[in-house]
Amino acid sequence: VRIKELRFDGAAIGALGMKELAQASFNNLKTLSLDKFEIRDDDSSSTLHVSNKSINHVDMQIICKMFSNGVVLKNLTEFRISDISSNTFGNEAMEAFANALSKGALINLEWLGLDGKTIGDKGMKTFAKAISKGALNNLQKLWLNGGEIGNEGMKALADALSNGALNKLNILCMDCNTIGDEGMKALAGALTNGALDNFKKLSLRYNKIGDEGAEFLMHGLKDNKALKKLLL
Repeated sequence: VRIKELRFDGAAIGALGMKELAQASFNNLKTLSLDKFEIRDDDSSSTLHVSNKSINHVDMQIICKMFSNGVVLKNLTEFRISDISSNTFGNEAMEAFANALSKGALINLEWLGLDGKTIGDKGMKTFAKAISKGALNNLQKLWLNGGEIGNEGMKALADALSNGALNKLNILCMDCNTIGDEGMKALAGALTNGALDNFKKLSLRYNKIGDEGAEFLMHGLKDNKALKKLLL
């Protein structure tokens, strides 16, 4: 199909219709617009904004199916979900998203925002597994604020970073989670092994990091010459 712009604004498309749409192939599509989201890939913008759109796990799974099937071009440079606390998707959607990434979707992504309260350690482990396989290697900015990510989630992320994942990342924000000293120990170990040696900003405010965790982190950062802003 050679359609370049497809809009369903105001249409009462249900789950069945959305699933059929997700199975279709629109290799020339530049804009896909529905009530809940709009995807664009043109000279001015390559974005997906779904913040505060009441996206649930079914919606997110369908969006990810579109990425995997080529409905959305795979060379999108920006995919941003900036406030998923107002949405309702969780681990199932994260699994679908990670699966799409593992299949090569969004390979040129530079900026990813997954702020919200529904990721958790399980979702973080799924995400970490995807980036361990080479997904998002061009990512430069990652927001994971308010995701209820704890020590286990941070350990999974740190393991992926130790194995070379996200080696172009220069900004990591994980404010308002539940990461403690053990999570900091894992992150420090990754940093000592050379992970994130180019990053310029690390924000870990409003977690559960104590004196021991801060000491772990400082030790991990002692040889880092690029970091310009650290927020704890």
